Amino acid sequence: MSPCRLQRAGQRPGADCSVQPGDTVVLRFTITNNSGQSLLSASFTDNLSAVIPGLTAIGLPANNVCNGSGTLSGTTTLTFSAPGPNVLANGASCSFSVTLQVPLTATAGSFQNTSSAITGDLQDETSYTGTSASDALDIIVGMVPTTTSQIRNFLLDRADLLTIEDPLLTPHLNGVGANNDNGIQLTLTDGGSQIAFAARLSQMARASQGHGGPMRGRRSGAMALGYAGPDAAATPPFDIWVKGVFKAYETDIGAKRREGDYSIVYVGGEYRLRPTLLIGLLSQFDRIDETGGSPSMPFTTSGEGWMVGPYAVGKLAPDIYFQLRAAWGQSDNEINPVGAFVDSFDTTRWLVSGKIEGRYFRGPWRISPIAGLIYYEDEQESYTDSQGNFIAGQTISLGRLTFGPQLAYRQALGEGRHLEVFAEPRGVWDFDFDNYIVNGAALGSDEFRGRVDSGVIIGGPGGLRFQMSGFVDGLGSGDFEAYGVKGRLRIRLNR
Repeated sequence: MSPCRLQRAGQRPGADCSVQPGDTVVLRFTITNNSGQSLLSASFTDNLSAVIPGLTAIGLPANNVCNGSGTLSGTTTLTFSAPGPNVLANGASCSFSVTLQVPLTATAGSFQNTSSAITGDLQDETSYTGTSASDALDIIVGMVPTTTSQIRNFLLDRADLLTIEDPLLTPHLNGVGANNDNGIQLTLTDGGSQIAFAARLSQMARASQGHGGPMRGRRSGAMALGYAGPDAAATPPFDIWVKGVFKAYETDIGAKRREGDYSIVYVGGEYRLRPTLLIGLLSQFDRIDETGGSPSMPFTTSGEGWMVGPYAVGKLAPDIYFQLRAAWGQSDNEINPVGAFVDSFDTTRWLVSGKIEGRYFRGPWRISPIAGLIYYEDEQESYTDSQGNFIAGQTISLGRLTFGPQLAYRQALGEGRHLEVFAEPRGVWDFDFDNYIVNGAALGSDEFRGRVDSGVIIGGPGGLRFQMSGFVDGLGSGDFEAYGVKGRLRIRLNR
């Protein structure tokens, strides 16, 4: 007897079997005679109660099954009986089906159905014992709310990651590379890891022309994280830059652990209208892959998308800079909500952001206050999944204000080396946010929380820099806390 196949009513035979409590499911048996001679009689049983308590067969008894030679009867235990005289010739097979009613009390999970071994008599009047048959029945509880909440949580995770990586563009006004960090960076924390790179066309051009030495126009005592950079007059009016980040992360909300990989690449082109103002066009391409759930019911969600829009960077005063940015785009996503089937959905998203930054130097000391405001919205389109369920559309949003200074003290060590100690207290105010949904309950963090980063930076010749720092997040919040250690190594691509 070949393995039985479970299928949802209306699906083609052999399709994945994923049903909800109260659904009906078709159980199909196929018997194949490979004994080498004719099968004169056959019988087997299947205890449905051992699979799921309350699982019952409907529409039985059925006569003339298996080429008209047998009967199938029972409610909680199926019994197949074909007394003969001729059931199946050697090499022949037969198939028959029965409809099962899944009880409303069924719990979520994957359940194995195994029949007894088939027995019978052969043409030479000897007894024959064949094999049993088995297959899995997946029960999905609350398919629609499960899928909807998983999509919502996925979109919120992406919103948090995307807004955190919103690039700082004010250093571009001085010809400094993307986020003032040209090169390759590796960051490790207790909650994941990150690899980043950044490059700027004008700096690579200067390097190829032999102008990669010490930057002109640099302030006396300027810090590695906040120096003024080369003279604006030495920077060409048009420039192209690129920055990329790859991040592995873990999150645990309401005992529902999720982990994933997030990558984003920014490509920008900008034009300097005058020494104190530039405008540009910024495109970003991002991808996220997230997994979670339990071993019996895992889920995966992934998405890739793009956004494009203008930005402007200007100088308000000798030591005060601002940036404004807007972007719009779309994303294509896939979700496997219970580990049994994959569906796709689309979203449309947009954001607006602004930052203001100050840079003040006094001997070896530097203070760089910065405040940023960003609002992001992502709208998921409705769709019908592969199980026939209608998944309604939903919109998530995140409005966030971050503010705080970075304080640093730098000490020269000689031979092109230096040591810098810094501290960065920061306030985070989520003035517009949506809660996560876990097991039907809304979970979120406080609107306001504090974060403090501190550490040391050791710089060497040629732009080599090693940073070790720690952070504590969630200060003043009763619902959220995080802490970790970061290690960062930077190697300049151009010198």
